[in-house]
Amino acid sequence: MSHASKSSDLLLTLLLQGRCFEARELYDSIDKDSISPAAQTFYNYKNCYFNNNIEKAREYLNSFIDSYLDVIPLDQKFIFLNLLVELETETRDYLELENSYVKILNILDSPPFCNPEYSQWSEAQKKTINEYILLAKHNRNIVPQMRVSTLDSVPSIVKFSYDKTGSLINCSASLNKRNCQVTLDTGLGVPCLIKQHTADSLGLKKIDFQLDSLDFNGIPTAVYATMIDSLDIADKRLYNLLGVVLQETHDKKGKELPVNIILGLPVLKELDGIYINWGKQDISFMNEDEKSSNSDYIDIYILYNCLYSKLYLNNHPFIGMVDIGYVASPISIYEKYFKPIENDFTIDNNRHTRQIGTINHSYSSTVISLREVDVKLNCNSNTYKISNIDVELDTPITFGIKDGVIGLSFFKEISKSTYIDFQNMKININPLKF
Repeated sequence: MSHASKSSDLLLTLLLQGRCFEARELYDSIDKDSISPAAQTFYNYKNCYFNNNIEKAREYLNSFIDSYLDVIPLDQKFIFLNLLVELETETRDYLELENSYVKILNILDSPPFCNPEYSQWSEAQKKTINEYILLAKHNRNIVPQMRVSTLDSVPSIVKFSYDKTGSLINCSASLNKRNCQVTLDTGLGVPCLIKQHTADSLGLKKIDFQLDSLDFNGIPTAVYATMIDSLDIADKRLYNLLGVVLQETHDKKGKELPVNIILGLPVLKELDGIYINWGKQDISFMNEDEKSSNSDYIDIYILYNCLYSKLYLNNHPFIGMVDIGYVASPISIYEKYFKPIENDFTIDNNRHTRQIGTINHSYSSTVISLREVDVKLNCNSNTYKISNIDVELDTPITFGIKDGVIGLSFFKEISKSTYIDFQNMKININPLKF
């Protein structure tokens, strides 16, 4: 195998696995002439997707499929075709989703899938896809695309408070012109999660949208979809917000979800950015140049409605999910990441058991803490000494590409203000003195 072929294959593998930072580092380190045109187009698609630039991502992915699908091995063709479906499903662009299904139908009508040896399989696939097209048409009429506007003569800054645990960020908002409190959570992968009694009090009705259950704290929970006409927060108005109504809001131990309405990453990433001033306890949603000129930053990227970043812990690279709804510790590390490098850290041997609860998982884990870990945001950043970083041992869940979670208190502990910039895909830090 040639060097060019090896480079292209490795790049494609990293991109398909969602390993954004490793793919970028490989791309930057190799001779661009060693990258095949197909790998270059696919890299352009994934890089735009990671950077929340969906329009360009769609353009590159369609170009890749139109140009290179014929030379992709038969058993891999639908891996790439499914990326089209995932992209449009995630963005709720049902018209583009219909177009993607039609593209797949056209491929099924072409060799080799139209050949006799594939006819039975192809007909079954086409029947299923035609059903999906009907569902996409239905959803397009029921669930219009979300859009955001900026309101004139409305304060761009809103005060925030903490929930009754003293941890989660709550803001005043107006939902369908009725006052409410919303919680911001970049770790939530659905647009808006609402307790049923809150939905009832706000007059939100069930819509005919295929959504029956959601894992809530590790428990399959009955849910239904609702459509929020508008939600105002500071000077932003969000239209056509898809709400997921939880019909049961207690975890396995009977503990209830402490907040009523949560805005997740699919909504938050459509805003220009989230600027949090910790001292003044206020938030704005804007993209001003001065907010991008702070002295420290970390790069971020998005994969399947999860927000990821890269830190360095005692000089070891660490990929964490950025979750401002996670409040158990500044940073939580998974055992699979920690074990090979544990000798480079000072461990507090006071082990304890913690019940870990997220929207999707609930589990018990033995936890140890690390003392005075040197944390860097990038190769040239300040070094922040952070204690009480947790290591979750015997975690029963495989978490894919991430090494742990970067929680709300990490940013609060190191900075005067934090700006999550969804246009430039960075988190800018105005650091405290260390």
